[in-house]
Amino acid sequence: KADPEQQLKAGKHVGPEVEVNFWKFKSSNLSSIHDQLIGENINSVIRVLEETKSAHVPSFRRLCDDVTAAMHEANSNVKFLEPLVPLLDKLRDGGDFEELADGFMPIMHTIMLIWKHSTHYNSPSRLVTLMREICNDLIEKARENVEPGSILEDDPQEAVDKLRTTLRVCGMLKTAYFNYKTRVSVECPEKPWRFQN
Repeated sequence: KADPEQQLKAGKHVGPEVEVNFWKFKSSNLSSIHDQLIGENINSVIRVLEETKSAHVPSFRRLCDDVTAAMHEANSNVKFLEPLVPLLDKLRDGGDFEELADGFMPIMHTIMLIWKHSTHYNSPSRLVTLMREICNDLIEKARENVEPGSILEDDPQEAVDKLRTTLRVCGMLKTAYFNYKTRVSVECPEKPWRFQN
């Protein structure tokens, strides 16, 4: 029942590495629980409960099924998010602000592929969360580029150039997003990106 949006809902401006790490942690935990549930000790308990015709058997079986389904979802999400990691790391750790724009199309293309092929990570809430986190990383890089503490001390033309560059690069992410939103509408007409921009 853990929520990958928990930190966003708490007002934190986290990046997409939090999303990836959430699913890795959940996958690891659920795999461990699943291994315990299919182990001999639990099977012995289930046999005893069945022999005594306990009313707890159906609810316990449902719990095991729920854990298995949640584990498969988490494992699938990790598998589909993994190709995004180097692209997201480059966005977060990239040096030259203008060069960040080179990664926007590959990021959006990978997100489109996840949307098309994933059975679990292709919901509007997942994509909105991921996009918010990507935007948070870009906002942080933009803030570093503009340096709010010293922008007023810069040469006026240099300050204006920094602001223009920042706006242009941020606009390029929006352009990449809208290009892929249109592309998804064509390639996945049964499941377009229908959520607030």
